[in-house]
Amino acid sequence: MNKNYTIADYYINNLSIHELQERTLMVKQLFDDANDAIFFGFSDKLGFPKNFIHVNKAVCDLLGYTQKELLQTSPDLIYDKKFPTKGLRELIDYYRTKKSKVQVIIKSKDGAPIPMEVNIRVYELNNEKFYLAIGRDISNSIIQKEKAINHSKLLERILIGIPDIIGVYDTDHTIIFYNEAGYKFYNKTSSQVKGKKCYEMLCRTSICDDCKMNKAIQHKKIIKSQRYVTEINAYVDCCWNPVLDESGEVMFVIEQIRDITERKRLETIVNENAENYNQIVNLLPDAVIISVNGTIVCANKTALKYDNYGLNKKIYDFTPGYEEIIKNRLDQIVKHKISKTIFDYKIVKDKSIIDLEASSSYINYNGKPAVLSLLRDVTKRKKELNTAAIHQQNMLNKIPDFSNRIEIETLYLPAKTVSGDFFSFHKVRDDLIIGILGDVSGKGVSSALSISAFNVLFHEATLKSEDPEKIINILNHKIVDYIDDHYIAACCFSLDFKTNTAKVIGAGINQFITRTKDEPYCEQIIKGPFLGMFDESSFGQLTINFESGDKFYFLSDGLDFIYDNKLLIEKLKHSTLTDYKNYLYDYFQKLQVNIDGIKDDSTLLAIEIK
Repeated sequence: MNKNYTIADYYINNLSIHELQERTLMVKQLFDDANDAIFFGFSDKLGFPKNFIHVNKAVCDLLGYTQKELLQTSPDLIYDKKFPTKGLRELIDYYRTKKSKVQVIIKSKDGAPIPMEVNIRVYELNNEKFYLAIGRDISNSIIQKEKAINHSKLLERILIGIPDIIGVYDTDHTIIFYNEAGYKFYNKTSSQVKGKKCYEMLCRTSICDDCKMNKAIQHKKIIKSQRYVTEINAYVDCCWNPVLDESGEVMFVIEQIRDITERKRLETIVNENAENYNQIVNLLPDAVIISVNGTIVCANKTALKYDNYGLNKKIYDFTPGYEEIIKNRLDQIVKHKISKTIFDYKIVKDKSIIDLEASSSYINYNGKPAVLSLLRDVTKRKKELNTAAIHQQNMLNKIPDFSNRIEIETLYLPAKTVSGDFFSFHKVRDDLIIGILGDVSGKGVSSALSISAFNVLFHEATLKSEDPEKIINILNHKIVDYIDDHYIAACCFSLDFKTNTAKVIGAGINQFITRTKDEPYCEQIIKGPFLGMFDESSFGQLTINFESGDKFYFLSDGLDFIYDNKLLIEKLKHSTLTDYKNYLYDYFQKLQVNIDGIKDDSTLLAIEIK
C-alpha cells in the first residue's frame, strides 16, 4: 500500500460522487452550526497559518467580519499587534511543545481584544499542511475571575483574625493570598509569596505527589486530608475547596489548614500511656463507668464487681424506681455539658439493695458525648442517716392536739436524707398556740444536730415567755453559744383565740401567705435578720385579726419559688389544705426527674382556723 495513501484518498476512491457530496454537506453543516469558533486553513512549512479555507458562523459573529472578508485575507488580520506574545502564531509554538490548549488574545474588526481559549491541531495530507483551530470566548470567565479576585481581597481582610491557615490559589497553584495565620505559619510576607507556587512554600520545586488540590480541581468538589509535612515537622488537617464560575469551571481554590501537631502529640502520649491509665483506674476503690446514650461502654474492675454494671448494658435498667429519673438526668448532663453533679441511687445486687452516691460529669468518649460516673457505696452511711432521719421525722410529727381550734397540714421534704428545716408547735393553753418554723444553713448530719439543739432552746424559751417576740429574742442571745458555724432563719407566731389575733415575728424567714374570704391570696412581709447575727437585733412583727376559715401558709426557703409561680398560687387559692399539700408533693416528685433535683430542704406549714 502506498504510504501516501490516506483516509481521504479512500473516501474519494470508494464513495460515489453523490455520497461524497452528502457527507461533505453533513460535515459542513456540523461545522457551521457549532457554537465554538472554528478556523480551518493551510499552514506553511513551519506550521504557521497562511490563510483561511473556511471559518464558521461563530467566528464571524465573534469578530464582526463576514465570511468572505476573512477568506480573502491573511490570519494576520486578527493578530493583535498590541499583544505580541498572545497572537494566533503563538498557538503553533504551543503545538510544538505539545500544549494544544492555550489562552490567547485576538482582535475583532473594530479592534477590540478578545480573550479566547483555543485548541489547535496541525495535520498533513498529500504533502500539504493545514491546521484546525477551535476557540471559545472566555471574556465572561475572565471578568468573573477578576471579580472573584476583587472579592478575594475583601475576603483577605475578613479572614485576618481566623486562627486556621487560609490560602487562596489560582488553578495553576499560584498563590493569590494567605490570611495572617498563613503568613505567620510559613514565616513569609505577602510580597515574598507574590507569584509563588504553593509547593514553593515548602521549598519544593514541583507539585507534591498525589496533589490533593489537583484532585479538587479535577473533581470540582471539596477534598480533605490529614498529613505530616516533613519540611515544617508538623501534622496538619487540610481542606481544598474549589470555587466555580457560572459555567461550572474552577476559578480558584481555597485551602484551609489546621495545625494539629499538639493534638497528635497528646494522642501519642495518651496511647502510649493508656495501659498505665487503665491500671490506675482499676486500682480505684470506687466504681468508674462511662456511658453513651445510657449504655455502659467502659467500666473499671470495681464497677464490674457489681454484677449489673457490665459492658453494653443500660445503666438505668438496674436501678428500680429510678429508671426515668436517671435517663432524664443523663440526657441533661449531655445536653448542657454539665461538669459535675451528685445524686444518690439504689441498685440491686444479689437481691440486696445497695445505696450508691454517683458523681457524674460530661465527657467526650471516642468522639461521642458521654457521661463519666464515679460510684461510691454509701450503704452503711445511709443506714446511719436513715436512722437519724426517722428520729428527726418522729420529733417533727409530735404535734399537740389542736383539733378544736385549728386544722394543720405539713409538708416536709429534705434535699438529702436528713433536713436542716425544723418546725414545732407548743400548746400554752387551750386558747393560745405558739409555733415556729426554722431553717438551719447547710444540709445533712451537721445541720440535723443543730436542729436538735435549736429544738431544745425553743422549748426552753416557751417556758420563759408566751410572747413570740420575746421568744425570738431569747433564741437570738442563746443560739451563738450552741450553734457555731451555722446561721438560722426562723419565723415564730402565736394564735390567740381570746382576741382572735395572730402575731408573727420574722427572723430571716420574712414572708408568709394569708388567705381570707375577702382576699384569697395575700403575701405578707416582715423584716428581721437571721438569728445569732447581732446581740441587739430588731425583729419585725405583724398582728393580724383572723376569723373562722382563714388560712396561714408558712414556707421555708426551699419553697420561695411559690411566690413567683402563678400556677402554684392559683392552686393555693382554690384548694383545701390537704389538696394543696398533695398537689405540692406531686409537683416536687416531678422536680426529682430534673438534673437539679430538690435544691434545698422544703417545709410547708398550712393552718386553717376553725
